[in-house]
Amino acid sequence: PPTQELTLISHWQKNLPREQLRVDNLIVGAGITGCSIAWHLARRGEKSCLVDPGGVAAGASGRNAGFLLAGTSENYAEACRVHGRELARQLWRYSNENHRALAEAGMLDDSVGYRKCGSLLLESSEAGVAALRESAELLAEDGFSAGLLGAAEREKESGSNHFGEALLSPEDGCVDPVRLVNRLAAASGAQRVTGAIESVEAVEGGVLAQGPVLEIRAKRAFLALNAWSSQVAPELAQWTRPKRAQMLATDPLPPLWNRVIYADSGYQYLRQLPDGTCLVGGGRREFADEEVGLEPHVHAKVHEFLERYVRERFPALREMQVTQRWAGTMAFSPDGVPVIGELSRAPGTWFLGGYTGHGMGFAFRLSRMLVEHVLEGGGMGPLGAERFS
Repeated sequence: PPTQELTLISHWQKNLPREQLRVDNLIVGAGITGCSIAWHLARRGEKSCLVDPGGVAAGASGRNAGFLLAGTSENYAEACRVHGRELARQLWRYSNENHRALAEAGMLDDSVGYRKCGSLLLESSEAGVAALRESAELLAEDGFSAGLLGAAEREKESGSNHFGEALLSPEDGCVDPVRLVNRLAAASGAQRVTGAIESVEAVEGGVLAQGPVLEIRAKRAFLALNAWSSQVAPELAQWTRPKRAQMLATDPLPPLWNRVIYADSGYQYLRQLPDGTCLVGGGRREFADEEVGLEPHVHAKVHEFLERYVRERFPALREMQVTQRWAGTMAFSPDGVPVIGELSRAPGTWFLGGYTGHGMGFAFRLSRMLVEHVLEGGGMGPLGAERFS
């Protein structure tokens, strides 16, 4: 019946007494953001508790392509138009600092599948080609490492003659995201609790967080749920809009690319693993109205499009065999820029998210910014949620 309450737990679980905990720093969400926050807190002598119903990297942090890219989802020319050149330049700096900071923290090596391989942005449309050429000029003027490839080199690097321009960003890289997030969690020394949090509220002396079987009191709380943020704090629905991403894996193929590939404004992306497996993702632009919501459903039409696209554009993939399909849910902010802030309805609870598909490229650096703001009074730059007011 419509009036019957639906929950994710059974009658027996619901009637268990809540486990009660007291912690200094509660972090809700054990993905790349939550584990990065825990790491930065630990560097400042702070103890944390990571709570997640699925464990470390169970959500989008464990379902993405593992790219460490500079910038936002747009190319640099488009980002300058959309966000203004000063903010675009700052966003590229944040993501470059994110990559360097992970390396300096000892998080990037062979054990997490890290390669500093560079990325290729490929465009086939006339408008896309023009935007890449403009991007190359603007990036050079602003001091970033990137350059266009000649036709022969473009075809050799991409394995395709279907693209009219290619921009190489040599400082970009890739990782195994699950291994990276688990390394951050372990290095943080944070207590880990498996369970759901459904609400947070300000109470005397800090914050009270409650879930079906958990009740946690903390000095302060950090919501690192990205797409799921509004499930705990409804006010975050205005800044974290959930959208799905689809991916597939192929059988092992001969060596194809040394780079990670972003094609046609990043709506299609590819990489090859050391064992020859190719990962292919994207296809959302053609089905944007359908690819919304929290559930990570595999969308048959998107996968049909993805297969058709890569078979047509990349000859080496025409005979590929798909061995696995999955989806992940991201959070898009209203302006495509990550959001940092404090809950107005639960002071003492902070949030970070809205990466618009580039969480791996921003989360570690922006987590430091959030921790510095909360503990040391540092600024949030242009990323504060107050910009929407």
